[in-house]
Amino acid sequence: MIDPIVQVKLFVRDLLNVGECHIVSGRDNAYDNQTDLLISVDDLSPAIQQRVTETYNGTSEEMTIDAFMLGQFTINFYGNKGKAKENAYIFSTLRNTEAARTLQKTHGISIFRISAIADLKQLAGKTYHERYELTVNVGYNITNKIETLRFDEAQFEFIDDK
Repeated sequence: MIDPIVQVKLFVRDLLNVGECHIVSGRDNAYDNQTDLLISVDDLSPAIQQRVTETYNGTSEEMTIDAFMLGQFTINFYGNKGKAKENAYIFSTLRNTEAARTLQKTHGISIFRISAIADLKQLAGKTYHERYELTVNVGYNITNKIETLRFDEAQFEFIDDK
């Protein structure tokens, strides 16, 4: 299973058509004020299990357990000369396109509506670079396959203690 942060990073990379060198995990503060773009992806809280399904394949004698998880992620856009704001808003509008839905299927995630866009430069009172943060809910599956023997014939033994 691929880490959900990696799945979100791949989705952002492909949706915005940027190089992997522009996307980092977590809050590294890796922005050096020399580039027009840096994107960081981080998860905010533990994921919540939404549902679990179990499917048994009698031919292969495997039990497949799927858990759908929902987690909250932040996507931070750093930049200068208005690039952070521009890229944050481009991402927020492209999220609803057909290309985005295709990428979500490709990467095995569901990107739900963006719950907040914040100008963190303004909140933190720092003026040396721009930073916009998007908060988004992301759904993903965790799948586990377990070898489980099937019953060919049920055998019962009744014990009577009289």
